[in-house]
Amino acid sequence: MRRTTEGRRQGTQWTLTLLLDDLDYANDIGLLASRNQDIQQKTQQLALSANTIGLKSQHWKDSGHEEEHQSGQPNHHQ
Repeated sequence: MRRTTEGRRQGTQWTLTLLLDDLDYANDIGLLASRNQDIQQKTQQLALSANTIGLKSQHWKDSGHEEEHQSGQPNHHQ
């Protein structure tokens, strides 16, 4: 997970000085981002990092969730 987000500010603004970045669960990963471009980059980087150590995503389990944020623009979450 660290390689996926290393050196990037792509999280969701949680407080004035804190970004909520990613949530790790026992068997699942929740990627968070405020911009669609950021979530796409995180997803691609995660797939590359996972592949280098032999992990494979279960695509049938993958789901993207979209929420509308305060500006009225949709946020896409994977």
